[in-house]
Amino acid sequence: MTKIHENKMTMYVGVREILNHHPEIVQTLPAFKTAQEDFNQQIEAILTKSKEKDALTAGKTTNKNEACTRLVNTVVSVSSSVYTHAVETGNNELKALTNLRKSYLQRARDTKIIQLSEAIYETATRLITNLAHYGVQPETLTDLSKQIQEYQQAFGDREQSVAHRKTARLTLQELFREADTILKSRLDRLMENFKTTHPEFYGAYHAVRRIKQLAGVRRAKKEGEEK
Repeated sequence: MTKIHENKMTMYVGVREILNHHPEIVQTLPAFKTAQEDFNQQIEAILTKSKEKDALTAGKTTNKNEACTRLVNTVVSVSSSVYTHAVETGNNELKALTNLRKSYLQRARDTKIIQLSEAIYETATRLITNLAHYGVQPETLTDLSKQIQEYQQAFGDREQSVAHRKTARLTLQELFREADTILKSRLDRLMENFKTTHPEFYGAYHAVRRIKQLAGVRRAKKEGEEK
């Protein structure tokens, strides 16, 4: 949830507790009781969707970052060996291709890392008979190929989870709008029936509504909605 939504949820829970604590009053007005039940269901729907949203990317960013670190280290090791071979054989084209710095790869986009890794793998595979002297064995390239595939998978999983998280965020926004509608168009309106018959109940309800709403409005003006 955004900070605004967290603040609003605190208000929702406060309203829920006030209403749940006075069933003998709530049940005297059937329409109010129905609105309360709908509101409680809406709160549960929001909490469930929020948990789903948080779980979508849990661990996936870490998996991608760890796969990236392993791949970058191997690519730098292999490319450095091939670069040294290029220097000793006077192959300027090969030098240019394999002159990769770890710092550059760490800053590169995911797709660029994959592209450069595949280029190094293909180049080293083509020259494998000349690279044993520089510490590159066939199993080294087997590991590199595996790490490229693992990184592609981790990158894909992360991107897919981000897309699903965005959809979940939009759903959450709609759930909050629906909860607000229940509050403003039903509970708030029907609460007027209790103003004179149950003034303490009426006052407690509006105290929770008013304080939490104002906190949310102030925060909204300072921070704005999460994109």
